[in-house]
Amino acid sequence: MPPRSLEDLYQLVKSPFSTSLRFVFFLARAPYGAFYYRNTDEPLTLIVRAPDKASYRSHVESFFRKKLSESQYVQVAGALVFAATIACLSWSTPLEHANWSGPALWYAGIILSLTAIVSGAQQAIAIPSTSTATPPVSSHDDVMTSPSHISENFAADFRKRLLRDPDSDVYRDRPFTENMIKDSQDKPRLAMLFVWQMPLMLFAYSAACFFAGLSSVVISPLVAQGGKWGDEAKTVVLYLSVVVATFVAFTSTSWGLYSSLRKADG
Repeated sequence: MPPRSLEDLYQLVKSPFSTSLRFVFFLARAPYGAFYYRNTDEPLTLIVRAPDKASYRSHVESFFRKKLSESQYVQVAGALVFAATIACLSWSTPLEHANWSGPALWYAGIILSLTAIVSGAQQAIAIPSTSTATPPVSSHDDVMTSPSHISENFAADFRKRLLRDPDSDVYRDRPFTENMIKDSQDKPRLAMLFVWQMPLMLFAYSAACFFAGLSSVVISPLVAQGGKWGDEAKTVVLYLSVVVATFVAFTSTSWGLYSSLRKADG
């Protein structure tokens, strides 16, 4: 029987016979995995597992601050990817000798980057609306500096929406109370994880489409010539050398950055 929901799909992925599917999901999050775990998965898990009201409010405030910062980053970075893609599509001579996949990937990247910008703006606008107070114009962050800005109704409803089984006897028709969580292994619903990581995911895929399209435009003329040594081959060698060096440097520094931050938080 095919999965009917994200939760059913998650149970399928957990089975011993679905290692390859788990690997596919891991690869799908690879372009933005560090941001995903730090800004979405871990904060929402802490909210779900909070043992009391004080820690719950603290985790909610921290989560919203991270998401506001992330949404602003996505909007700026998405606009840069959009502008860079449009500029590349204005090339005439390189595109005449390029494979069709290069422009196609750039067109896809335009759609993804625009959707990421709109989705990030939507989150930035929606987050302050969860407050009972009017958010200051100068800073979104100020609205979440005090736990009193989070209403009791919102606190209970937000946590309930995160839970995988919100209709259980522990949570049904009850306001937020001390020691509400009985199972420390509770995890947020996959649907909510997907909702909150959407802008970052779209931006990461738009950036991946841009670089994939650029690689196609640079490499395809050499392939069409049968790999003969010439100016195209020299261009490809230089391009791939820079790509590999940049990828190694970026990956290693990102790993070191997030490892240090994880240790600091721990």
